[in-house]
Amino acid sequence: MSLLLLFCHVHDFWKRFEPQWHQEMLAKEPDIEVVGEAKDLIDVLLSAGNTLADIVVISLPPNKREPGLPSHLLAEYPQLKVIGVSPEWDSIVVYSMGIIREELPIASTQAFACLIKEIAARSA
Repeated sequence: MSLLLLFCHVHDFWKRFEPQWHQEMLAKEPDIEVVGEAKDLIDVLLSAGNTLADIVVISLPPNKREPGLPSHLLAEYPQLKVIGVSPEWDSIVVYSMGIIREELPIASTQAFACLIKEIAARSA
């Protein structure tokens, strides 16, 4: 089964590469398939669902700010992985949504209140 990639060309970053550079780069990888290229934010949000991509590859902004696109994609498609490539092409950032199911016993209403406080402290 192939790993399905969708590329998003939002920043000028990609313009320094030939239009089909990623297909040539990944052609030697039989278990990776490029299923599309999105040209803007709306297109990538729609294409992520239409192509059933496993991973969306985006370019990170040159100003090192955190992009908003991964959170929008993961809110709509929590099973996705989003890979952000740095403008220097020297690092990536992986974004994913993790769901952890933990079953905790409730002995009393006071124990329930304690669990709520404990869970809130975990995310703080």
